[in-house]
Amino acid sequence: MPRAAFLSTSHSGTGMGSGWGSAMFSKDVYQTIGVVVGVAGSIASAAGYVVHLLNQREITRIEDEGAEVIARIEGQRRLSEDRLKAEKEGHVREFDIQYSEEYKSYRTAIPNKKRGGPPKEEEQKE
Repeated sequence: MPRAAFLSTSHSGTGMGSGWGSAMFSKDVYQTIGVVVGVAGSIASAAGYVVHLLNQREITRIEDEGAEVIARIEGQRRLSEDRLKAEKEGHVREFDIQYSEEYKSYRTAIPNKKRGGPPKEEEQKE
């Protein structure tokens, strides 16, 4: 039997040789490579979409954490402002009280100085 009779014709279609150099085999290889590249592209696209979704979730999580930190800092700032305002009001009250007491003692000392000393017992009774 001739050698060509035992060879496969599935790739070459001619029954001659192994088909490695034939156009039909090249077409099959290129189609297979195209399918593999297409599938790989689809997988890469799907993976890219998943990464995009994960990135969006991460961005949202970071934004939420940032908003919480900002809210906490704003609350601390408001408390600090309220504390400082209350402290200032306390100092103003203390100053007013101290000033009014000093002013009263000053006002009572002025007539005494004009009269030449502390009031006499007779003047105090009046």
